[in-house]
Amino acid sequence: MKVSYTKNLRNSTDLRIHSIISILTETYDYVKLTEAVPYSVAKEYLQIERSPEAEARVKSIFGKLKSLPNALQIDKRGYRIAFPYSEDSTEFEIQSILEPYDFSIKDYKDGVALNTKSNKEIAIGKALNKISKKEPDAKELIDRYAAIKGKGATNKDSDLMIVFSSAKYDIIGMSTGREWDSCMNVIEGGGNKSYVKIDLKEGSIICYLTTISDTNLKKPLGRVLIKPYINTKNREDVVLYAELRTYGKIPNPEKFIDEVDDYMEKTQKLSGSYKRLGCLYRDSDRSEIEGKETIRTRALKKLKDAKLLTRAEFVSLPLKNKRQYIDRLIKKEYSLQRYEYNFASQSQKKEYIRKILYNWQDVKDYEFKGAPKDIKSEIISKKLKYKNPLQQYEFEAATQEQKEEYIDFKLSKKSIIYREEFEAATPKQKEEYIDWALLKYPLDNYELEAATKKQKEKYIDIRIKNGDSLKRNVFELATTEQKEEYIDWKILMEENLDEYEIEAATDNQQKDYVIMIFKNFSLTYFEMFGSAHFRYFKEKAKEKYIDLLLDTKRQLGSIEFKAATPKQKERYKEYAKD
Repeated sequence: MKVSYTKNLRNSTDLRIHSIISILTETYDYVKLTEAVPYSVAKEYLQIERSPEAEARVKSIFGKLKSLPNALQIDKRGYRIAFPYSEDSTEFEIQSILEPYDFSIKDYKDGVALNTKSNKEIAIGKALNKISKKEPDAKELIDRYAAIKGKGATNKDSDLMIVFSSAKYDIIGMSTGREWDSCMNVIEGGGNKSYVKIDLKEGSIICYLTTISDTNLKKPLGRVLIKPYINTKNREDVVLYAELRTYGKIPNPEKFIDEVDDYMEKTQKLSGSYKRLGCLYRDSDRSEIEGKETIRTRALKKLKDAKLLTRAEFVSLPLKNKRQYIDRLIKKEYSLQRYEYNFASQSQKKEYIRKILYNWQDVKDYEFKGAPKDIKSEIISKKLKYKNPLQQYEFEAATQEQKEEYIDFKLSKKSIIYREEFEAATPKQKEEYIDWALLKYPLDNYELEAATKKQKEKYIDIRIKNGDSLKRNVFELATTEQKEEYIDWKILMEENLDEYEIEAATDNQQKDYVIMIFKNFSLTYFEMFGSAHFRYFKEKAKEKYIDLLLDTKRQLGSIEFKAATPKQKERYKEYAKD
């Protein structure tokens, strides 16, 4: 397939995208690649045609998308247009903090900035250092950027792209055959799947977030549906705009939707306010939209008048104004909404979370995950001080010393220690935990591997005493005496022995086992069962097994006949003649 792209690819991420797409899309048919829904189900949806107005609108938008910088056409018909996407906001934050001081980023990956007055290049780190006395967040950005550069090139499969699609299959499969589900599932329980047909007819399109190696959208991370909105004063003026609700695992939905909105505004002209087309499913509270410039003008006025902003108004603001507003909310001790917190600077997050801790309030999961490292440590230390349980993501962020302190606390409370905690424990803590756990629960493999020889023997003794079955890895750790005791118990309980247990059995145990299975199974099954294990029997057990076959005048196989004693062979020949 042809891949069209602009000449001014910004960086190596774009080059990687182009390279991968070129390889993966050379020889395949579009529909076959994107069939997320079986054709038998999809065919009734595929028959639906867009209205002429909707078709013209979609073609116009995709024609303009293709002409934008870094656009990648990943199918021969132009139904899919992709753009590089990054969840990491570091580049954006550095650019925003440098701009007021006449610096801009020239090459983020190579660490090059540009002095816009002198037109001279300067290292990004040096540029940030120059403004660090005036900007308290510059130091944190220097450290964060250095850490990112220290990791080197990222795995290409983890690089992300957003894919705008007008293909019917991609819209039909918006919630079918995906990692997520919704009422738009056209196969299983989609209560509102009838709206899918309306979306197709009225010209809705879709935007997926996926990795750059997933050009066929087989395993996207998430999606948002982009629907028609009608101008409240001019019904001839219709634009496409995203719902506010996303599906799947999109780490920062606000950033994702904000970027999708930018692309829609780059390809359409908005004038006034618009309402979602009434016949479409209402998937979010975004029933009405305005152009970003209109909203921004209003938001800046409300910001100046010290008024509260709506979500749309806040998102429309430049980063500098967003943070002015966040400063005001923090000073007034208002709670930050998730979308506000996501745009806060590191110093603002520190101040905000310290106020939460001071007021004995709980720190939400997204607040913790987005917090600076030193604040995470403060949160954990406070929870440890007051004996509060740690969430998994908190334990993962803890220092080794904090982890050991938390494990000591759980040991004192006789609480279950989970694998991540166990692996972080000291050898002494592991031994103490296993001493307690082996009396209560079956040990997991990783616990058993860490157990001392004495603990293993004690654990197996308890399992045998309780009449528990021993898995192979546990049986193989048993002493000879424990194996004999366990096999005696299984024969007594008339249970089948596994091959490795037969091999470990004594001569007498094997003979007893042969008698037991002959007693408890039909002759036909006995032949099948006994023959399968015959090679594991020792001499006396084999002799006993053949005797039992001869007693019932059963046919001997070549393996049994070869192992028979001379006397047994004569006996077999006698009745075989008849």
